[in-house]
Amino acid sequence: QLYPRDNEDIIDETGIEEFGQDVRLYPNPANNYIIIDLAGQNMQRIELYSVTGQLLYCSTPTESIVTLSMEQYAAGTYFLRMIDGKNSVTRKITKVE
Repeated sequence: QLYPRDNEDIIDETGIEEFGQDVRLYPNPANNYIIIDLAGQNMQRIELYSVTGQLLYCSTPTESIVTLSMEQYAAGTYFLRMIDGKNSVTRKITKVE
């Protein structure tokens, strides 16, 4: 059997699941805009993707609350990916007319 040498050999898997849980997106479904409340998390990049994986928008947030215009996008499903450097979280957004 293998035993850990010390606490550094133990991986805390809950850290990955907890990342991004406090981030809020509203309104969802969205019409003209979506508000991204990063809940104080230090995100380095925000990316918006189509369902086909095409990168539509990329930004480096400077505030804890970001307003993303959705006016130029057709109604449908999109994916918002938020990255802090070593972790990322992806949320589904629905755009309605």
